[in-house]
Amino acid sequence: MKRFGTLIILFLLCAAMSSVINAQKSEKKETIKATVIARYTLSRCIYHPCVAYLLVRVDDKKQTKYLRVNVEYFPVQTLPGEGFPLELVENSKTWKFKAVRDKIRDKPLEKYLSVLDENEKDISEQVAAPAWKLLPGAENEKLPFGEVLQTYFVKTRKFKLIK
Repeated sequence: MKRFGTLIILFLLCAAMSSVINAQKSEKKETIKATVIARYTLSRCIYHPCVAYLLVRVDDKKQTKYLRVNVEYFPVQTLPGEGFPLELVENSKTWKFKAVRDKIRDKPLEKYLSVLDENEKDISEQVAAPAWKLLPGAENEKLPFGEVLQTYFVKTRKFKLIK
C-alpha cells in the first residue's frame, strides 16, 4: 500500500513539473529596445535569484512609453556589486532586453517607498523616501508616478548594450 501511495505522489510530481516546464516554454519572449532611466532605491537581495528593478523609456515614433524591467541576477560575492548588473545602472544607456511580459506585476508607479508605522498605517508620504533614483544622464526625466506601467522579466545576462 505504501508503494502505491509513493507511486501516486511521484506521478503527481512529474505531472506538476511537466506543466511548469511547458508553461515556461510557452512564454512569449520579446525584444525590448529601451533606455534605462532609473533604478529602485532599495536593492537588497534576500532570496535567490535576485532582481534588479529598473525603469526604462521606450521611444516610439508615436509616443514615449515607460516600462518596468525586472532583471534577474545571482549574487556572487567575488564580483563587483556582488553580481548586481552594474553596467545597466552606471549611466542612462540604451539596451536590448530579451524579455517576457509579466502582467501580474503591473501596478502604478510609486513615488515613495512603502512605509508603515507601528499601527500598520501607511506613512509613506510623510516619510517621503524616494522609491526610484534617476541615473546619470536621465536627471531631467519626468517619471509618470501613479500611472500603471507594464512589467517585463529578463533572465540573467539576457541584455545587450545598444549605445
